[in-house]
Amino acid sequence: DVNASDLILETIPRALSQKEVEEVRTQLAIVKANEEKRKAMQLKKLPNLVARPLLTKDFVIMDEEYSSGPQPLHTMTALQQENAIIEDLLFVLIGIEGQYILVEPLDAPFGQRRFKQISGLDSGISGLVSKILPLCSCYSIVTRFLDHSTKYSSGMVNQALCA
Repeated sequence: DVNASDLILETIPRALSQKEVEEVRTQLAIVKANEEKRKAMQLKKLPNLVARPLLTKDFVIMDEEYSSGPQPLHTMTALQQENAIIEDLLFVLIGIEGQYILVEPLDAPFGQRRFKQISGLDSGISGLVSKILPLCSCYSIVTRFLDHSTKYSSGMVNQALCA
């Protein structure tokens, strides 16, 4: 590492008086002190925290052992199916996987979320669910953007946008 004062003193002609050399050194010391103050004022990086994958509002796909199996749809009446699917849709709209509407894994970090309906659902209800599920996918994309952009490294504009 080359010291800035040594570099400048080497380029100065040797015809300078001792007083002029001392003046250049004091100016260099002032510049160096200002540079150190500027470096000290820069924002410090946050420490690398432990990853917390469940600290999100997006879908968390749980293991099979934790979920109890739903009642088969073909054993329900149309009204019971409608009630069960409405409950599932409300869960999916807030980022929680339902019993009859399952979340498929993502292909890309900001890719479109796809859902799978359990077979046996009434065709009329299934058509309505298919029209609502793209809204759930949009919710997932926005949530992932918010999770990504509220980080310290994303900058103040993105943080303000996500606030």
